[in-house]
This record gives sequence, structure tokens and C-alpha cells, in this order.
Amino acid sequence: MPVVSCGYETWSLTIKEEHRMLVFEDRVMGNIYGPKREEVNGDLRKLHNEEVNDLCSSQNIIHVVKSSRMR
Repeated sequence: MPVVSCGYETWSLTIKEEHRMLVFEDRVMGNIYGPKREEVNGDLRKLHNEEVNDLCSSQNIIHVVKSSRMR
């Protein structure tokens, strides 16, 4: 989070940039939590974004940037 949000005070985020940051965050968190092993046949599968968000209890990066700017 600190590396990604470096210098956020000067950012002017567009909708496209917000989307790209959310996609980046989903990718990073997916890599951190890794694949999930299926209970039935034991195969590995990639976690869906909703599953990753459920595992991760922190707020998304856009919310953090916008709330920090308000301070």
C-alpha cells in the first residue's frame, strides 16, 4: 500500500485510472493469497475477485486515497 500510494496528494484520478488501480490491487491480492485447492478433486483454481476481497479485510486503495485527501 505505501509504495502504490506514494504521492497521492497530487494525483488527479480519472475514472479510468481508478479502475486500473483497482485491477492492479486485485491482481496483487490474488497473487498474495494464491490459488485455492478444490475439495472435490484437488485441482487448483484461481480465486475470484469477490473471494479475494472477502479474505482481505482492508479497504480498497481508491477509498484510502480519497479519505486521506479529505484529511
